[in-house]
Amino acid sequence: MRFRLIAVLVLTTCAVGVWPLHAQDSSVSGSGFRGAAWGISQAEVLALEATAPFRVDESVAMFTGSYGGHPAHVIYFFVRDELVMGFYQLLIENEELDEYFENYYVLRDAISDQIGIPSAENWQFIDEQVEGQREMWGDALGFGLLKVETGWIYDRSAIGLRLSGGDFAAHLMVIHTSQDELNRGRRAYRRYFANVIGVPNPYFSR
Repeated sequence: MRFRLIAVLVLTTCAVGVWPLHAQDSSVSGSGFRGAAWGISQAEVLALEATAPFRVDESVAMFTGSYGGHPAHVIYFFVRDELVMGFYQLLIENEELDEYFENYYVLRDAISDQIGIPSAENWQFIDEQVEGQREMWGDALGFGLLKVETGWIYDRSAIGLRLSGGDFAAHLMVIHTSQDELNRGRRAYRRYFANVIGVPNPYFSR
C-alpha cells in the first residue's frame, strides 16, 4: 500500500463545485452544513429543510437533493442530538469509470476557488503497479484499488472530497465535519452504518 501526499495534512474526510448550484448546496460554511450550525438539534435541522426526509432516526436525517446539477443524497449526522457531520453523496452515473476522475477534478478546483488551496491531497493505490499506468485507473477504481481525497480546513469545519470505488462502481462524496467533533463523529458514523444500516458505506470502504 502506498500513499502519495501533497501538502502536510492528511484528512480522511471529504466538497463540490463549478457547475451552477443552488445557493444552499453551493455554500461552504466554516461553522456548519447547509445553513445549519454545528451543534444544533435534529428538530432545528428539520425545520431548515424545505422537504421531508426520506429517512430519519436519532442519528441521521437523509434528504433527496442535488449538488452541482446532479442528484444527491443529503445526509445530516447527529451525536446525542447535536449536528456533527453533513454529507452529499452524489448520484452521478457515468458510462465509464474513468469519467469520475474528471468529476473529481472539477469539484476539487471549484471548492478551492471558494475557500482556498487544499490542506492535503492524498492518492492511495492499493496495488502500487497501477500508479504509473494511467489507463488502468478506471478499472482500479471499480475494483476498490484506488481512492483519492482532498481536504480543507475552513474555520470550524473540516471539508473533504472523496472519490472511491468497489463492486465495479464509483462513489463521490462531499463531507463537512465539525472540527470540534471530528473523531467522535467519524467513530459514531462508522458504527451507525455497521450496526444500523448493516452494509459498508462508500465513505468508509477501504
